[in-house]
Amino acid sequence: MHVIGFGGAGCKVARKFLEYPQYEVHFVDKGQEYNLPAASTIEDAEKTAPVFKKLIKKIDDDVLFICSGGGITSGAMLAILQSISHMRVTVIYIKPDTAFLNSGAQRRERLVYNVLQQYAHSGLFERIYILSNPDMAGVLGDLSISEYYNKINSLIAGTIHMINYLNNTDSIMSNISPPTETNRISTIGFYDSDSGEEKYFFDLKNIREKNFYYTFSETMLAEEKNLLNKIAEQIKNAGQDDLTTVSYSITSTEYENSYVYLVAHTNFVQE
Repeated sequence: MHVIGFGGAGCKVARKFLEYPQYEVHFVDKGQEYNLPAASTIEDAEKTAPVFKKLIKKIDDDVLFICSGGGITSGAMLAILQSISHMRVTVIYIKPDTAFLNSGAQRRERLVYNVLQQYAHSGLFERIYILSNPDMAGVLGDLSISEYYNKINSLIAGTIHMINYLNNTDSIMSNISPPTETNRISTIGFYDSDSGEEKYFFDLKNIREKNFYYTFSETMLAEEKNLLNKIAEQIKNAGQDDLTTVSYSITSTEYENSYVYLVAHTNFVQE
């Protein structure tokens, strides 16, 4: 899989994927491997966006495009996404805390946020996963200023990598199927088996499909009594309404600790 980090935030998250050999990572930003020219407005950035033929030629597999909104270079992001729309592209959109953006950056962020969702909704690319910095900080707990973004970036890369791994590994039991064609707006998160709390990286509204990825050690799978009944009860309680389809997979891992990863999908454009 190819990972493209776009802009400052996108490149920092993409750099975390260098820890995993399964990804070929590329960087698009001013002064990076694929350099973006200076621009004074988002419109100028779109007009002057380079056609990175060398990058396009390299891409021969699925693409994970990681970006954020608010910057002037966002205009180039939309142009580049259109140039690779013939590939199987999944966008990871990191929604910033808009309280820390000036008015111009807030307008740009709203524009990009809405346009990317519309692109996904129309099928221009495969899917958009929306992740919110404030929501991820809430999942991680108390963070100092110096570690804030580094911890969040590691959380994004590690969680996405694990979900990719689970989707490409034989499970012990599973009824997960690809999301329906219309449900292209998504997010990810964790499930706390003890409290029953679903901790999403973005507060996705009107969830239509929900996937639980259970991972257990071989020891726990062999020794834990009534584990399947517990999972069945959790799955039953996870469907908030009749419009939500809930599915699951159970996978054995070499890790000592057990985790439950969440993926949620909707067709509802988020405001």
